[in-house]
Amino acid sequence: MSTSTGWGSDPAGERDVQPYSTGVVGRDRAAMDRIVVGVDGSATAAQALAWAADLADRTGACLRAVMSWEDHYADMWVPGSGVGVDRLTVTRRALEHAVGRVARDHPSVSMELAPVEGPPARTLVAAADDADLLVVGSRGHGGLAGTLLGSVSLYCATHAPCPVVVFRGLRRADAVASTEEAVS
Repeated sequence: MSTSTGWGSDPAGERDVQPYSTGVVGRDRAAMDRIVVGVDGSATAAQALAWAADLADRTGACLRAVMSWEDHYADMWVPGSGVGVDRLTVTRRALEHAVGRVARDHPSVSMELAPVEGPPARTLVAAADDADLLVVGSRGHGGLAGTLLGSVSLYCATHAPCPVVVFRGLRRADAVASTEEAVS
């Protein structure tokens, strides 16, 4: 696994988005080059990561796992935080832990880790700038339990420069079946 950081942001929200194919294609047609997936430590994000890794394995794509943090939460206590804690290190370790489990199941998939400082929605859209697909969970840690889309997934679905899969979470058997359908 390699660690990669440094994707730019789109602070003004102005982006010239070109038309993009909305179809997911398998190896028999054309391989995908890059799939970006958002990781935030939630169960839905873990399932989205596993689904994206399975799709990357089937299409030959590189998988870029992105996890972000924001310093405006510096006054809040979260596990692994505290005075003098390097947020990049904490985020990288959490990302390595999440991706490590999936990497063992998909040893042939090239994976990049991208711990990035900034708002999750904007960092995901920026990271997807050169991607064929962006995969996000429908809800992370915040929001109302009954909502279908969280603010991050809604932002990504409306601003990403590529197709977006908003993953609601499935049982493992359903996730495998839906990935097989996506590449058929």
